[in-house]
Amino acid sequence: MFQFHYTPPSAPIPGEPLLPDEVYTIAYYTLVIAAYVLKIAVVRCRVCPKVAYLLFLLGISLTLPLIYRFDPNWQNRFMWSHLLIYVGDPLLIYTVPFASLVFDLHTRHRTRSHSIWPFHILRATLEIVVLITVWEIAWSWLMLLFGWIWI
Repeated sequence: MFQFHYTPPSAPIPGEPLLPDEVYTIAYYTLVIAAYVLKIAVVRCRVCPKVAYLLFLLGISLTLPLIYRFDPNWQNRFMWSHLLIYVGDPLLIYTVPFASLVFDLHTRHRTRSHSIWPFHILRATLEIVVLITVWEIAWSWLMLLFGWIWI
């Protein structure tokens, strides 16, 4: 006998993201911009590099629950494990801002002579548009190599 199974619209479909894709994209770029604002603030504090690294890591660690909340892959059946969410997403989001922080802290003595704000904002915009795009593509290939996802 044929039985009809009805799924109410409020119930999530297994394997589908819980929110629209636009929400995840906005959350991702908001976290990246927040990381750059934090980086610029830490560089402008003029503290020693060890304290600057600790301040930056403390600031981004406060955003980890937001990363985990807005990840669309919780129900993705093509993921091997949730290691991609717990480790991979923070690496994807914060690798380029952290590398930029390292560069700024080790070249800080050369940037004192000119205005810091336009220099950092222009460079942060360039990094977000170019470097983060390149890093996302490279990270996708690395995830395949690690076996965290498959096609």
